[in-house]
Amino acid sequence: MAETSASVTAAMEKPSEEELLLTHLGRVRDNASGCFAVHLHLSNLRSGNKQPHFLDIASRSFQDFVSGNDALLFRMYNRDMVLICRNLPIDDVDPIVEKVRALFPEDPLTQAPMGTYDDQFTTWHDLSQQEDFRAFHAIIKDQAAAAEVDRENEKKNQATQAAAIDLGAP
Repeated sequence: MAETSASVTAAMEKPSEEELLLTHLGRVRDNASGCFAVHLHLSNLRSGNKQPHFLDIASRSFQDFVSGNDALLFRMYNRDMVLICRNLPIDDVDPIVEKVRALFPEDPLTQAPMGTYDDQFTTWHDLSQQEDFRAFHAIIKDQAAAAEVDRENEKKNQATQAAAIDLGAP
């Protein structure tokens, strides 16, 4: 009986951003011409810069761009962001990425100029190249698996805390 209720609960939960991104990549796979991804490694920022309000500002920086172009933004569980674009000039994306980088001017992650070998803030993937597509897909698949483990651990911790509170109640 518990398995049934667990599967119903899982079916009712909305898919994670990682799952949505993997689904999108599955659709793009057969016709990836003109597609590229920009992976913003916000999870590597200093902890003070990973506060939800800073990440919300970073995400909002992409809103107008995404709504006006063939682009999607995914906010990953680990705080990274992935922008998938189709048939857009890279020069149109650069200013937005630089705007997000500028939100964290003192963070060591953002110190190297974009596009240089030392840039650890972003990774660009040409999804029209099979090797690049496969590598990016593998990265996202690994992130999805890690996110699922983290979510499960979080649920267990919450259940343990709730049980401890219930036991301590008069």
